[in-house]
Amino acid sequence: PLPGRAPEGFLGAVGDFRLESKLVPENPKAGEPLTWTLSLEGTGNWPMGVALPPRAVPEDLRTIRPRIERDFAEGDLFTGRLVEDLVLIPEHEGEVLLDPVRFVYFDPVGERYETLEVQPRRLSVGPGRTQTAAATAPVALPAAKPAAVTGDTTMAMSDRDAGPAALPADLLV
Repeated sequence: PLPGRAPEGFLGAVGDFRLESKLVPENPKAGEPLTWTLSLEGTGNWPMGVALPPRAVPEDLRTIRPRIERDFAEGDLFTGRLVEDLVLIPEHEGEVLLDPVRFVYFDPVGERYETLEVQPRRLSVGPGRTQTAAATAPVALPAAKPAAVTGDTTMAMSDRDAGPAALPADLLV
């Protein structure tokens, strides 16, 4: 049994983990996709259902259901990495602040609970092809009513790269 009372957000992960977050492109434009990549890697009890933590996304960002890539060493179920690319499409120009993502696990070497947290950088969304700086005043995108996003899909890479107009409606969240 694990010691003491587990902190909020602990879902049973035991081991040594690292959490990373990346947003590409650096300067997104309204109506154009950007990718928020979340990566969790390390050694631990992966076979017990260790998963990426969910993310909150403001309502003014359309999302395309993410695809999770699993990368584990051959013959080693306990060392690996999960990578999830979430495609976001800002509908308006302005500032967007994404909530931090937290992953809580128990470190058996240190014999304590640990919390990893990544804070995505603030997005400054520029005017898109259908907007001009003169015609549209910047709009601050609220972070209210976030939707938790996590999941798995079998969307092919060529489908992901085609852009939002070419994607089936059931992939838009």
